[in-house]
Amino acid sequence: MVVILLVVVVVLLVIGLALVGRQNRMLAELTAMVQQHVIPDELGEQKSELTNQNRLYRDFLAEDAARAKLPPKERFAAFATWKQSQAS
Repeated sequence: MVVILLVVVVVLLVIGLALVGRQNRMLAELTAMVQQHVIPDELGEQKSELTNQNRLYRDFLAEDAARAKLPPKERFAAFATWKQSQAS
């Protein structure tokens, strides 16, 4: 009986060590992936474009306070028209 219990304990210990080893390897791979992560230039350009759009929208609303009270569809249609007139 003691021998069987000892064998079960050894098997569980081996399984536990194998799981810990696997977890450590996965953690090392994840750490390497995070360290290699670089924000692509494209994301920086997208952020810059969004910032520019937000600034234009604030300028659009600042020119006429009544624009902020328009329903959303009308407001964004007016913004698109305003933006085209600003580009010309």
